Amino acid sequence: MPAKRFIFFAVALTYGTNTAAYTLGLGGRFEVSDSTYLRAGYERGWLDASSYDGSNMIRIDIGFRF
Repeated sequence: MPAKRFIFFAVALTYGTNTAAYTLGLGGRFEVSDSTYLRAGYERGWLDASSYDGSNMIRIDIGFRF
């Protein structure tokens, strides 16, 4: 029997309403070598709806150049 997987996230019910969304972020990039870099950042999002408090996101990217 396959394992059941669940993903939980907040959902704002905005269908049929006029809602504004705002996002603010801060991040940086570090050159590890001539062909490799590392990016990290933080973002905070707000939605102008009483049913949704907002979201936080931390992002880390590793990139390679050929």
